[in-house]
Amino acid sequence: MGRIKKILYELNIDSRFKDHLEDFKLACSMIRDYIKKDYRNISFSSKVIIIFTAIYVLSPIDLIPKAVPVLGKLDDISVIIFALKTLRSEIDMYRLWLDTKDMRK
Repeated sequence: MGRIKKILYELNIDSRFKDHLEDFKLACSMIRDYIKKDYRNISFSSKVIIIFTAIYVLSPIDLIPKAVPVLGKLDDISVIIFALKTLRSEIDMYRLWLDTKDMRK
């Protein structure tokens, strides 16, 4: 979980990535709700993207080693942003699901 908090911090402090911060938080919430079986509307291809993104970000093996200042973190953030853009429709559907959750009770 420490790695995710670090990425959140990096997305928040760099103005180029702030637009993606809310989507990242929503994607994490969507994954949590999927694991808890509260939300089940994630397509197979989106699950594959999420799994491969998580493996890449959490893996100690990177294209650019973490020891290289700035660039070492940029590859992880780039992979996350690519995944967020690819998952845009899934995240939008999840946002709608959250917004209408109270109506379904």
